[in-house]
Amino acid sequence: MKRAVTIVAVLGAASFGWAPVLAEAGSEKQKSQTQTPFMEQKSATEQKMEMGKVAEGKIKAVDQQGMHLELDNGTRLTVPSTIGVKRTDLKVGTTVKAHYEEKGGEKVVTQIEVNPRQQSSGTK
Repeated sequence: MKRAVTIVAVLGAASFGWAPVLAEAGSEKQKSQTQTPFMEQKSATEQKMEMGKVAEGKIKAVDQQGMHLELDNGTRLTVPSTIGVKRTDLKVGTTVKAHYEEKGGEKVVTQIEVNPRQQSSGTK
């Protein structure tokens, strides 16, 4: 009985030009599995904005805990304890590239890359 009602409903919808609407509604599940919803798609500009700003340079000064850095270009950075970096790698003369966000007047690091080639270039 349910099958007959469904067939009648589809035939009735087709006669009124609703068939594409029904076909589209039936494929919504397929669409959601194969396409990223518009709201989740991000442009390159949005992705860059999420990462914040970038500072690059050699470390000029660092505190004993490796929490506060000053680069040779004058940029001062705060490295939270949640950032996964070896604090012993953060030493004067080391080249770093840091992504940061401005928070409360401080440049708080969200990601940092240490260039190991710069650290070992003077020692063999």
